[in-house]
Amino acid sequence: LKEKQNVKGLISALKSKDPTVQYDAAEALGDLRDPRAVESLADALKDDELSGVRWKAAEALSKIGVPAVDALIGALSHEDDDVRWKSAIALGEIGDSKAVGPLITLLRDEDRFVKSRAAQALGMIGDAAVDPLIHALREGDGNLRWGAAIALGKIRDTRAIIPLIHALADKYENVRSESATSLAGFGKPALAPLLQFLKFSDGPMRLEVVTALGELKDSDAIHPLIQLLEK
Repeated sequence: LKEKQNVKGLISALKSKDPTVQYDAAEALGDLRDPRAVESLADALKDDELSGVRWKAAEALSKIGVPAVDALIGALSHEDDDVRWKSAIALGEIGDSKAVGPLITLLRDEDRFVKSRAAQALGMIGDAAVDPLIHALREGDGNLRWGAAIALGKIRDTRAIIPLIHALADKYENVRSESATSLAGFGKPALAPLLQFLKFSDGPMRLEVVTALGELKDSDAIHPLIQLLEK
């Protein structure tokens, strides 16, 4: 069916009671990248009982690309966490900016794994997600701030360095921790801003900046940290 590019036949095979046939049909439809398969693949993603078939359907939708974005966004609100995170990753692989808002909303998901995959997907989308994520890091609730810190660390756009440093003063430990880890991922570009904040911070904020500098593992931070010990 794939060799003959028989999309209708493959869609019928996708509804087979044999999971191996379903799996192979989903894979073939993804390889053909025909938008006519979007609806049936989305149904397989949402309704099939087997995780492997669901994943192959999500993978196929990601290969089809932009025509599948709306269907995948719709699946982000599915009651099954397996469907939500697979849809998030597929959207990340497509990289369409239309998915940024829905994925940021998913950072509030009750399932921690789903939230982390939403953050991963936003990191895959990259530049288009930076400004909305910075806003979420500043204005969102605790879950949103935590996810935004992770996602910004994956994108590593220097616009996020100062907002992540400010997040080191967040009232939630997990937000502070993820912000420090994300800053460490920036490497040298984060050093000067962190050292600047070290000069003017105090109390818990200073402790978090010191922690972030430690995670950075940059030898240029040694002297300023020694000076701090001598005060």
